Amino acid sequence: MRAVQPFDAGRNVLAVPKLFGKTGYWKTFDWNEAVRQGMASVDQEFSGQVGFVETEAWWKLNHMVAPKEMALRCVDCHGEDGRMDWLALGYGGDPMRHRGEARGQMKVLFE
Repeated sequence: MRAVQPFDAGRNVLAVPKLFGKTGYWKTFDWNEAVRQGMASVDQEFSGQVGFVETEAWWKLNHMVAPKEMALRCVDCHGEDGRMDWLALGYGGDPMRHRGEARGQMKVLFE
């Protein structure tokens, strides 16, 4: 997986930005403030200098992956007798049938 991530350019470490909530990046679009708050939330210093760096991560896909003969189909979760308890997960029903409906707790993150 490749990405461009914010980092503390003064300390040369990857940053932990606060992305959601009333003061998060996706509300304010202020990287400096998002990184300041995020780093404070994990008890890390922040130099006040935000930079961006290309990163690459490798994820092994050999743990808990079923053989192809046992792979699930969409209806295994989303069918009439699907295995998911959508109400217990905070949805009003199957999200494939109730499109655009956010999970109950997720709505709070975007207010």
